[in-house]
Amino acid sequence: MSDASPKADYEPAKIFNDLQKDLGARISSFINHLLVLDAGILSITISAFLGIQPPRFAVDALVSLRTGWWLLTIALFCALTAAFCVLLAQTLVQDALRNWYREKFKEPATTAELKVFAGPPQARCCAFPDGRRRLAPMNHTTLTMTTYPFAPRLNPDGTARPENDEEFRERVIACLEQLDPRDRGARAERHIWMGKHHVRVDGPYWERSETSGVMQEARGSYVHGNFIATLVLALAYVEHVINDALPPLPPNKKTPTMAAAIKQARVAGLFPDDLLDGAAVLSDFRNPFMHRRDQDDPDTMSQRVWSRKSHPRTILEQDARDALQVMYGFFRYSFDPPLQT
Repeated sequence: MSDASPKADYEPAKIFNDLQKDLGARISSFINHLLVLDAGILSITISAFLGIQPPRFAVDALVSLRTGWWLLTIALFCALTAAFCVLLAQTLVQDALRNWYREKFKEPATTAELKVFAGPPQARCCAFPDGRRRLAPMNHTTLTMTTYPFAPRLNPDGTARPENDEEFRERVIACLEQLDPRDRGARAERHIWMGKHHVRVDGPYWERSETSGVMQEARGSYVHGNFIATLVLALAYVEHVINDALPPLPPNKKTPTMAAAIKQARVAGLFPDDLLDGAAVLSDFRNPFMHRRDQDDPDTMSQRVWSRKSHPRTILEQDARDALQVMYGFFRYSFDPPLQT
């Protein structure tokens, strides 16, 4: 872990960055003035070359020149010389500042950048041991973090300090410790909601490990804000329960699809119609995530956002809650007799 606080480690880096920003602003202003001056010279030159009446203040100077070619050559030479001098001065000044920084603070004059992908309500930390930059995917806020633990420590030459597996693991843990509180409140609210809708069973009961596993994963996915996973897993549980309730299949015959299983269960009267209706609707919402759909399919997220005028995450969270309620409904009816609410 860090042997000094991040603020103390990188306070000198902030001073150096401020100096660099100020220097860059002054140089940019100087270059803009040069460009304006050069544009004026070129306009006079082109006027003389084309035989157009030049600006009045330059008439005497132009009379002394028999052709605009000389003035054009002089203007271009001055522009190139000025640009070269500015670049050279900038390089020399930056080198001087870097040397001064190293002598004064005994630290490298460069900071590393790390992209942290944050999407409400959770944030995900991407800490790379080599310090390489990454582009944030669309629909995520890009946060540039230059302090430990979001970025590795640096060598004297400004490169990322190599890390072994244990050092990198410690930095990732420290990074997560800082990011974890950001969505803790939202996770707490989802825990509370789950507690109000969770179905408790007094006593042991038997269930296949796959069926029990998808139920537990659905609950955990919802609490951590993974709403698509919640929808998919909750309906996987529903499909397990429906197929378990149907009559045994003949040998070598595959289990029916979700839609076919719901239809057979409805005909056989195995579950309440409102529960089967909810499963059918949610199955339609799930399918675009499981199977490729055309963009104009009404069940795709883009079409649902357009029709409901709601944020995608709002829609997904409601789908996840509905799926969990349907899942627990089928869980009650998986017992004989069904559990009471």
